Amino acid sequence: FSFLWSDSHFSIPPRTVELTPSDLTYTSPPLPDGKSHYFHLRSVDANGEWGETSHLGPFWIDTTPPALPTDVVSSSHKVGVWSSTNVIDIKWSATSPQSEGESVLRGYSIVWDRQPFTLPPAEINVGPAVTALSTPPLVDGVWYLHLRPADVAGNWTGDAVHLGPFQID
Repeated sequence: FSFLWSDSHFSIPPRTVELTPSDLTYTSPPLPDGKSHYFHLRSVDANGEWGETSHLGPFWIDTTPPALPTDVVSSSHKVGVWSSTNVIDIKWSATSPQSEGESVLRGYSIVWDRQPFTLPPAEINVGPAVTALSTPPLVDGVWYLHLRPADVAGNWTGDAVHLGPFQID
């Protein structure tokens, strides 16, 4: 067999034997992010006659986490200022792919707690179209928002947007 990885559906592998009939699996080399990776395979018989090429793909590769949301603000509370209102309204600008070829946003993991730098778990609890929300009623004390996006390929950011402290009394 001869094989080739390319970004074209119609590429033809060279007439060079690279795999034997006992080679039943093959792992690609590291491929860059993109939506047009194709695997091409052709066989050769014992007489040196090459067969037709089989084409498989495209394979989509996305290893890049989405960008963190921007413009994360509260429309109901000021950071570091005590408030008697126990529901906090938050809004942000939607996360978008960092470069062409990346997958789309799958959603966010959002945590409200009393720690300034919590990393939300890799579990979606807010959908991708949501860019504003209100907390349930919170008990008195200091609160922080932590917002972390993920894309449809399963990439999570290594950090989160942290906003607070919000002080409720």
